[in-house]
Amino acid sequence: PIMRSKAKLIRARLNGTIQHFVTKAVDVHTAKKENQDSLSYFHENQEIKSWSNFVVSNNSKNQENQDFKS
Repeated sequence: PIMRSKAKLIRARLNGTIQHFVTKAVDVHTAKKENQDSLSYFHENQEIKSWSNFVVSNNSKNQENQDFKS
């Protein structure tokens, strides 16, 4: 009976340790994924801003060229 209760205690501790390890691993994976998503979102916004600035600057250059020709 003492060996069985020790075995149950060891099994319970091991299960707790495994559960703790898995929880930590999932948390780390989730944090990395969120950081990657944030970084991707940031890069996409930077590209959109760059393109919109390019379009605005080209439109103003075209307008200047039209003004110069007239």
